[in-house]
Amino acid sequence: MGSQLIHYKNNIKHRDMYSFCKRLIRFLPICMSSQAVL
Repeated sequence: MGSQLIHYKNNIKHRDMYSFCKRLIRFLPICMSSQAVL
């Protein structure tokens, strides 16, 4: 039971990291272009 819970938490963490990376990749060009404007 405990090991399953740890595995579940690891999956949640991994998925959050994946979505965070996708969001970062999506917003990176916007940040670059805004810096270029500034």
